[in-house]
Amino acid sequence: MSERRLDMRVHEPSHVGRARALAVEAAKRAGLTEDSVGRVALAASELAGNLVKHAVDGMLLAQHAPGRLDLITVDRGPGMRDPKRCLVDGFSTAGSMGTGMGAVRRAADFFDLYSLRGKGTAVLARWLEADVEPGPAGLVLPAPGESACGDGWRVRDDGATLTAALVDGSGHGEAAEAAAASALRVVEESASLPPLDLLGLMRERLAQTRGAAAAIVRIDREAGLLRFTGMGNIVVRVHEPGSEQSVQLVSSPGIVGHRAQRHRPVETLRQWTTETMVIMNTDGISQRWSLDDWPGVRAADPLLLSALILWQANRFRDDAGVLVLGGGGR
Repeated sequence: MSERRLDMRVHEPSHVGRARALAVEAAKRAGLTEDSVGRVALAASELAGNLVKHAVDGMLLAQHAPGRLDLITVDRGPGMRDPKRCLVDGFSTAGSMGTGMGAVRRAADFFDLYSLRGKGTAVLARWLEADVEPGPAGLVLPAPGESACGDGWRVRDDGATLTAALVDGSGHGEAAEAAAASALRVVEESASLPPLDLLGLMRERLAQTRGAAAAIVRIDREAGLLRFTGMGNIVVRVHEPGSEQSVQLVSSPGIVGHRAQRHRPVETLRQWTTETMVIMNTDGISQRWSLDDWPGVRAADPLLLSALILWQANRFRDDAGVLVLGGGGR
């Protein structure tokens, strides 16, 4: 699945109109109906307005694919004392009419919200045309001051097996983006290959680029197996139901595309259930985070969780990427 992203920081009243225009542009690119585009505009205005009123540091992000739009806001604001009450029309903590969150929930085909006092809030509003699935939960952001992003992800799902890759082109900017794109094309074209073979093909394709880090996960639903291989410093954590601790899968040292490699990639096998969750992140994300930092977040939509990690744990000095597989009851 190939996604496209538009994003902007929102911190002053003049940004509300720009955020609405950005969301409408994404909705039109997704091919949503005229009615849906109108509902997207309403939701974007309300969400951006909430960032201006309440947030200390907030962003609106619109991720789109054919027939689908995900509109997300994340912030480091004060958080909500009672998130459920904030969805009731007439409730307000900032002297407004208090119709914002309730209006967003009604406008969207799917809505999810997570908020923690003293930490901030993340909101997801989703629009889907008929027969379009929600899709995987990956998000990337370029380094501050950059428009090109060297982090990227791809997911290919044929029903029986799912193949997911998160890559990080070395450095940042256009050269890093080109390296990442070369790696992701391997997944697009050859997703049925075993993970080790995919990584080997990436190494060949990236030989003329600056290289990348890459992590590849294959989920065989019928066999209940997870296969993993990786090279570089992408962090991959497996969260099992009923366990407080995650298990980190180990990648081989090195750079995909560099010919002189001292370490040979290996494949890791683990059991997989429908309740297993895998969280992958590039080195633009700090390792100093835990799901325990956000009580109850395991029940959130996977894309909302991706956004929360992307914003709350971002180092903001490099490209950053997060990919979540499973979770949220899916």
